[in-house]
Amino acid sequence: MEKVVSYCAGWEWKDGDVKNSILGKGDEWKEGLPAAGTLRTLVVIRPALLTDGECKADKLTGKDNKGKGKKHIE
Repeated sequence: MEKVVSYCAGWEWKDGDVKNSILGKGDEWKEGLPAAGTLRTLVVIRPALLTDGECKADKLTGKDNKGKGKKHIE
């Protein structure tokens, strides 16, 4: 998504290639998008705490969600 936003904002993409399974081959992913540089004002927000791991909140509240206080997080 960030590569698409970068294109629409007219920003240079420096973060490497995106898998063909995501955007397709070549420039076909640009079809139907606004022209490069069209988006003049935008903000990109990256959620810093999203992970693919186990939910650490479960360890803090307990499995019964009764808020048993802080527990050790590994």
